[in-house]
Amino acid sequence: MDEEKTLEDLQKEAELLTKDSILAPEQPSSSDLIPEVEEIPKVVIPEKEQNDYLANVEKNRKNRSSIWLMIGLSVLNLILSLFNSGVEFPFSLVSSRIILAFAYADNQLISKSALWIMSAIAAGMILIYIIIHALARKHPVANIITFSLFLMDSLLLLALLILSPSEIVSLLIEVAAHAWIIVIFIGLIKTNNKIKKYKKLYQ
Repeated sequence: MDEEKTLEDLQKEAELLTKDSILAPEQPSSSDLIPEVEEIPKVVIPEKEQNDYLANVEKNRKNRSSIWLMIGLSVLNLILSLFNSGVEFPFSLVSSRIILAFAYADNQLISKSALWIMSAIAAGMILIYIIIHALARKHPVANIITFSLFLMDSLLLLALLILSPSEIVSLLIEVAAHAWIIVIFIGLIKTNNKIKKYKKLYQ
């Protein structure tokens, strides 16, 4: 009997447990409510590519600094022209100096108002370079716009070289400087593309 009672007791206990589980189902824990998120694997950049990336970043910085130097010298040339100093730096824009030339006739200043008007136009053009090159730090595509503008400046220099063959010797330095700036622009665009590629791969 004790065994039967014991079995009956066990059966009753089992029934009671079943009823309790139905009436009061087990509440999920807070950890069960949070969905499992797969751990994002860490991407290890090979040492060779790390060095290449850092080298391109450094080249990019130097090329950008060189373009700023060109813009700065263009501003300095504009200021020197206002004082009719006769000093010009070759590593700069030719177009701004050509614009200022319209304020003169036979090497004589037409009028002060003409000089200030031409200076304002030249300053506005340089300001466009400054704005676009500043934007290029976060928007590298702007470098292509600046490069296109500089190519037009180079075409003006080429036209000046053709129209003034007697000035070819003095203009050779300008040609060499423009050629070097074009090389800098090409390098700047190339390094931007490489940096962009690495960022897509490893970020």
